[in-house]
Amino acid sequence: MLENLKPIKQNIDISLGIETYFYLVLIFAFFIFTFTLVIKFLKRPKKKATKYELAKKYLKNLPLDNLEDKQLAYQFTKYGRLALNPYFEDEFVAIERQLEAFKYKKTIPKIDNDLKEQIKEYIKVRV
Repeated sequence: MLENLKPIKQNIDISLGIETYFYLVLIFAFFIFTFTLVIKFLKRPKKKATKYELAKKYLKNLPLDNLEDKQLAYQFTKYGRLALNPYFEDEFVAIERQLEAFKYKKTIPKIDNDLKEQIKEYIKVRV
């Protein structure tokens, strides 16, 4: 039985060249660089909404039927001016001039339905 055994070989020294260490450091640096890019991408600040976008959102959700007439006049003027598209400035100014009768006074008349419809249409189509 001992005759069938093969002789044990001696340990062979594996020598690594300088190139192998260079490649290992290069791969390690690549993984660290990729990891930092991923972390920076995930932690970047979210884009904040601009005044224009906030005004558009507010106008689209403006409760025209639930607001008092004076509040409607002021809020439509304020947020409409912020969300104004220069192409539709003439139409906005026309509505704004009609709303001036409902601002700056202690007692105001009721806003007629035609003006409310103009405001609704302006918000629906132009904003």
